[in-house]
Amino acid sequence: MQDAGPADRQDQIQEIVDWMIDGARTVRLPQDILGELCQRLTAAGVPIFRAAVFVRTLHPDIMGRRFLWRPGEDVLGTEAPVSMLLTHEYK
Repeated sequence: MQDAGPADRQDQIQEIVDWMIDGARTVRLPQDILGELCQRLTAAGVPIFRAAVFVRTLHPDIMGRRFLWRPGEDVLGTEAPVSMLLTHEYK
């Protein structure tokens, strides 16, 4: 299989950007957005070995959620409780 040329790769990246701008409507769960984004980027030739996103929340007990993607694995989602802000490790 021949590598995509610069123009083809630029077109692929633009399709990914358009997908994100449109709200990634093909995805139902937040963690799946990261998974699909990384799959699309690697298919376009972008070398990604892992990616992580942390999203702050307005939930009174949950400070935020972290999503971690690695090739060939499901996206791992974890939550950080608000109480973590008071820990020695966080400070």
